[in-house]
Amino acid sequence: MEFLGQLDFVNEEASVFIDFYNNHIGYELDGESLGCGFSDEVSGKLILNVGMINVDPEAASLTINVRYPVTMDAEDVYAGIVPTADKYNFGIVKGKAEEPIFIPADDPMIETLMDIYKRQTGDMDSKPLVIGGGTYARAMDGIIAFGARFPEEPDLMHQKNERISIDSLMKMTHIYAESMYKLAAKIEIEG
Repeated sequence: MEFLGQLDFVNEEASVFIDFYNNHIGYELDGESLGCGFSDEVSGKLILNVGMINVDPEAASLTINVRYPVTMDAEDVYAGIVPTADKYNFGIVKGKAEEPIFIPADDPMIETLMDIYKRQTGDMDSKPLVIGGGTYARAMDGIIAFGARFPEEPDLMHQKNERISIDSLMKMTHIYAESMYKLAAKIEIEG
């Protein structure tokens, strides 16, 4: 889009679309220039990415994926974007919205998992994280995405040659085994 912005198009609508993209999205990942640059203390900044751009002789469209802070909702995001879209006379088609999942750090399940992690690793500094990624935790209620990268290892998730060391795999196995045992025992006692 940056390259296209340097070209002169006969079609004024194409130029307007490219101008909109470059001025309000460009390389930004937090939605600030689009009007939805929200953040909160718990989950940090909103994350926005353009998944698809479709252009044909009739219209151009963007499909965007937004991971918004847990204290916000989809309507807040739409309300933030509408004034910017209106300036360009663009419409917004609301797509699928999934509410953020958030479980506080003082939840008994989080505390149990963190206690096991700390005991197994000796890492007393790491804290539970809130991430914007889509995980298996969406499969059903009461699931937490737990693991599996250690602070001392490079982050190779979803990258070429994604891998972990055998030592880390073994450490994770011990943590997961104890976690399943402890959580299952809690459910049995409380259930």
